This record gives sequence, structure tokens and C-alpha cells, in this order.
Amino acid sequence: MFKLTVQMGGEHSNKLLVQLNEDCPTYGYLSNEDPAYNSTLSMLLAAKMSKEKIRVVVDDSPQISDAAKIQWVNFK
Repeated sequence: MFKLTVQMGGEHSNKLLVQLNEDCPTYGYLSNEDPAYNSTLSMLLAAKMSKEKIRVVVDDSPQISDAAKIQWVNFK
């Protein structure tokens, strides 16, 4: 499973943070100004509420405080 956080200050201000598992950075993030923000948040919440697994793919660009930008999500 994963943990959802909305950060209101600091380096992750106005970003959705998702605590990731396995061989990934600690967190994935998505800005609330990103066009995919609403749909990504909806999918993450649906997965959390239904206890379904979801795949979160992050890019390999430089991280912000151990958080990588979310590229896309899908249900496993």
C-alpha cells in the first residue's frame, strides 16, 4: 500500500506526495498545477479506498529531497 500526503510548506509546497515502496525513491510527487494532478489523485484515492495495488512510475531526473516526479499511475 502507499501513503498520501499533501505538503503545504517547504520544498514540497503545493505538491501531492506519495510514499513509495520497493526499489524506488522514498516519495513520488506531483504539483497541484500539473494537468494530470486531478486524475492522478483520483486514481490514488480509489486504489487506497478499495485496497487495490497501483503502479506509480517516477522519472529519473534530479530528485527534490528524496522525491521523484510522478510520470504516470495505473492499476496493477
